[in-house]
Amino acid sequence: MSIRVALGAGRRHIALQLVAESLALACLACLAAVLFSYWATPALVSLVPASVDLRSGGDMSLDVTVLLFAAGISLGATLAFSAFSAVALRRDSTVEHLVAPGRVTARPGVRRATSALVAAEIALAIVLLAGAGLVLRSFANLMAVNPGFTIEHVLRVEAAAPVDRYRDPLARAALQQRLFEAIRRVPGVDDAGSGAVTPLTGNNWTVPFERADQPVPSGQRPPDVGWQSASGGYFRALGIPLRAGRLFSAEDTPRSAPVVIVSEAIQHRFFNGEHAVGRRVKLGDQTAEIVGVVGDIRRAALTDAPHADMYFPQEQAAPPGTTYFIRTSGDPLAIAPAVRAALREVEPSILIRQVRSMEDVTRESVQITRLALWLLGLFAATAVALAGVGIYGVMSYTVRQRMREIGTRIALGATPGGILRLVLGHAARIAAIGTATGVGIALVAGRAMRSLLFSTSPADPQILATAAGTLFIIAIVACYVPARRATRVDPVKTLTA
Repeated sequence: MSIRVALGAGRRHIALQLVAESLALACLACLAAVLFSYWATPALVSLVPASVDLRSGGDMSLDVTVLLFAAGISLGATLAFSAFSAVALRRDSTVEHLVAPGRVTARPGVRRATSALVAAEIALAIVLLAGAGLVLRSFANLMAVNPGFTIEHVLRVEAAAPVDRYRDPLARAALQQRLFEAIRRVPGVDDAGSGAVTPLTGNNWTVPFERADQPVPSGQRPPDVGWQSASGGYFRALGIPLRAGRLFSAEDTPRSAPVVIVSEAIQHRFFNGEHAVGRRVKLGDQTAEIVGVVGDIRRAALTDAPHADMYFPQEQAAPPGTTYFIRTSGDPLAIAPAVRAALREVEPSILIRQVRSMEDVTRESVQITRLALWLLGLFAATAVALAGVGIYGVMSYTVRQRMREIGTRIALGATPGGILRLVLGHAARIAAIGTATGVGIALVAGRAMRSLLFSTSPADPQILATAAGTLFIIAIVACYVPARRATRVDPVKTLTA
């Protein structure tokens, strides 16, 4: 630049050169980003839960509008920073470089700008690293939650019999009994049951709960509790513990007296100090006897508190379509073909919609959290890498600009240890400012992502301290190589150059 200015190049020519060089680098970076996006898009889509209908959002391939927007942002940033560099270029400084290049040091404004850049990189990296840490801890807490039922070795099969052939409740009950018998004869099946609602799928169906001996005052609505239609085998297949009374059985038929099962939460909430078994609840114009109390489960999602649920027997009101829960001794998906064949052997026209394991259902229920963890982790890793490279580059440039100052200090008796402390001390001050700023922003950002967290405080001190400490150490390590280079400066060369 100094030679060009000395030969008569004007500010406009220098600015055009800087812009051209910056645009060339930006185009190469954009090309690499597009290629990476083309490869990463299918991987990103695969992390979206199956319950989310991606077709409603259109094609999930790379969107030209999004690419143009990203390219425009990149172009704007490139032009802005290259223009800033051109404006900052002074004619007198270029002359100084030609006359005595070794005597030129960075101006205070340049030093402040580079220091601010390093601090900003550290702050941004801390925000992303803290966000990834919060989601990681939330995910770990989520996977450690006890849902109240057993997930392993359970096969889930959605099936529906022809409605026109099984309109009579007795016929549907008889068909369901034959289907259960056929499923239990499949090798590897330990037990089987059915239910209208699959746990951990977001369902929150409710029904009013009213004790027959304590009717709700006129004009008031009874409180709602969770609703589930299930067979007795449903509880055994999912390992939901029986706390009192009995489960539904073959003795419960469409012609027998109505019965229900309640969860422990209902026992504690509506029968405080009393036994719920044997009590009666109102179901419209009739009543039903509570025959059993079972353990609470997290019915809608792992993030929900256990619900107060009331179960109605499918033995008394078998629906045409239901979901079968099959406990197996081995891999549940391995016996899926045999289960399909057994169902079709009993009813050739039965419609089998979906066959999955409960482990798959559980994984899908936390897929949004997993997606957020994957994205934040990727962004955090990228930010940390960029911060390390950026800090190293900026500090190397700063040390080169201070060579004359460092040479003077050495000539006056400064030791290599003193020079090392000088450079690292400057880096530590910048890192401390960036760290403090990043922690402050992370506290605000943590509140904004509260909906993604589970049993984790947005201001978790351990995570914030880990993120801040990690970036502070990375900053010091990135500055160590330029600092060591500064200790080897030859004062004779720097002072006589």
